[in-house]
This record gives sequence, C-alpha cells and structure tokens, in this order.
Amino acid sequence: MWQMVKRDWMLNHQLIVVVSLLLLIVHIFPLPNIPLITYFNFFIILCAYVFYFDRKNKVNRTIISLPLSKNIIVLARYVFLFLVFTLFFLYVWLLNQQLPGSIVLIIFTAICLAIAISLPIYYLVNSFLLAAIIQFLLLSASSLVFLFGATYELFDPIYLFFFGLIDIQPVATLLLLSFISLCISYVISCFIFAKKDIV
Repeated sequence: MWQMVKRDWMLNHQLIVVVSLLLLIVHIFPLPNIPLITYFNFFIILCAYVFYFDRKNKVNRTIISLPLSKNIIVLARYVFLFLVFTLFFLYVWLLNQQLPGSIVLIIFTAICLAIAISLPIYYLVNSFLLAAIIQFLLLSASSLVFLFGATYELFDPIYLFFFGLIDIQPVATLLLLSFISLCISYVISCFIFAKKDIV
C-alpha cells in the first residue's frame, strides 16, 4: 500500500510544492493574506488532479492487474490525501501560529469530513470535471448548512446534540467524528470501486 501512496506523491508533489512555496512567499513578504476560499480550491484541484491523472493514463487498469485487493487500492488513496492535507494544514499553522488548539481540532475534523464527502464522488462519477463540480457543490452546501443551519429550528435538535457532546468531551467527540466519517466514506468507496468496470 505504501508504494501506492509513494506513487501518488511522486505524481502530485510538484503541485503541492508550488502551493507551499507560494504560502511561504506570502508569509515572508508583505503581501495580502490568502483568502480561505483559496485553500478550499486547492483541496478540490488536488482531488480532481489525482483522479484525472489515473483516468487519463488508465492507471487503474494496470493497478488492478497487480496482486493487490481493490480495498487496499482505495485505502492508499485515502491515506495519501489524508496525509497531504493534514501536513499541509500543519505547515500553514506553523507559518502563522495564531490559531487556538480548539480551532485547530475543528479544522482537522473539517479536513476529514471534506475527504469523506469527496472521495466517493470521484469513484462514482466517471467524468473528473463533473465529479469536481459535484464535490464543490456538496462541500459548499455542507459549509452553508453548518454556518447558517442554526438559524432554522429544523436543525436545532442536531445542533444541540452535537454541540452538547463537544461541550462534554471536545477532543474525543471531534476525533471520533473524523474517524467514523472516514470509515463510512472508505466503505462506500470500496463498494463503488469493487462494482465498477475499469476502463
């Protein structure tokens, strides 16, 4: 599995390095702060690019001929994106250490939820462009529901239950939410990939 994670890194490291260098330049020189939407777009672009390269070069047809289960192939993709975005977030935090620990944990959970929402889309939809559009719409809708859902009484029980758990044990609740969302997403992606014809 780690060989596949390494393969994904070798194929995508240039984009990651370029973005990291741009962030370093913004930090060193008196340039305008990067809007939050930029990081959001980077997430979508990298997800789309990873799957675009596989489909353009018909990589999956080669991979499934190897003595690896499809579940391991899917797991390697999850591990790669999880490591990249977690390390990328830590890198951004090191450049600007103004975020309290609670916000760092919430952002980590948001990263896990974004991965959990996004990856099954790319396994389900053949067109990477359509998948990227669906990903953008779903992540945007999820963000809006989280930000503005509290203004609607319909979501009150969910908010009260969720934030009640966070008040009791914030670290355990958010880490458990991250783990469960990734596990459910992984099972869905494995099911889709196992049933899908590789072309």
